[in-house]
Amino acid sequence: MKLIIDKKSNIPIYKQITLQFEDSIKSGIFKENDKLPTEKELLKANNVAKGTIKRAYSELENMHYVKKIQGSGTYVLGNAEYNHIIKGEHLVQDTLSKLSFVSIEDMYNIFSKELSLKLKDKIMVNIAWIDCSPEVLIVTEKQILKIPNLKVTQFLIDDVAENRNLLGNSYDIIATTQSHYEELLKLVPDECSRIEKLGLSVSDLTVAQIAKISNDKEIAILYKSNHFLENIIDKLKMLDKRNEIIAFRDDCDITEFEERILEAGALLVPPEYLITLNEDIVTVINKLIERNYKVIPFEYLIDRGSLFHLELKVQECYEKKCGKREV
Repeated sequence: MKLIIDKKSNIPIYKQITLQFEDSIKSGIFKENDKLPTEKELLKANNVAKGTIKRAYSELENMHYVKKIQGSGTYVLGNAEYNHIIKGEHLVQDTLSKLSFVSIEDMYNIFSKELSLKLKDKIMVNIAWIDCSPEVLIVTEKQILKIPNLKVTQFLIDDVAENRNLLGNSYDIIATTQSHYEELLKLVPDECSRIEKLGLSVSDLTVAQIAKISNDKEIAILYKSNHFLENIIDKLKMLDKRNEIIAFRDDCDITEFEERILEAGALLVPPEYLITLNEDIVTVINKLIERNYKVIPFEYLIDRGSLFHLELKVQECYEKKCGKREV
């Protein structure tokens, strides 16, 4: 964005920038929730100092035209949010007048302590969680979310390959499975310092249930993504299960599925099938379970060492963010 800067004017440059953005917001060029250009973009387009841009944006924030969101950018405030801030200012001023018997230093310490506690409750570490299979992502995300102060966003690695800009600066940690670690490093080599590798394995319970399937029976597999199907077939080979495989995508013909499934000795399903598969398929699966048919959720687990290492990394990021907010 090109700004109009008059270096001969008596108006400070930061104020000229502030006024231009103020006019743009009032005239509707920038609307509610619109993201303003980044400081880096403005520096590139205009021959001004970095501190000047930063001061102009701070001025806009102090005037309640915009708000800064850590790691995301600067956004235009709406009328409702603006009114809330003004109301909040009046309440604070009223409270301060009622606390006139408390020294300024003590008042500052009281407010600082309470605000610090409130801010820490809101601070989150953002993780981009990447794998090739949505079936794997959804079950492993639950394991990752046991770590406190964490927000997880799922990405398929195929989507990252198509658009590498998906992994922007808003993510503190980029985590992926061991099998995709090298691939991800090649896709986004500049992000290597943020990439964490997590080891996955099929749960012992799943392995034990598969081992009990008779070798002369077919094994049925219900899947959403081809990657998940391929993962299961590879694991069956590793377990030396030579059974015939019949595979059903979750959008298959229900009648054909009901008729054909009874010929198999067991059905392998995604671990969170109750919420990831369509209702008709889930109804059939529940009927099979009622008839004691062997339905086995094919569940992946993140190994403990990987989770422990990730938790340390999250804690480190969290403490760093808390430190920045306190400053």
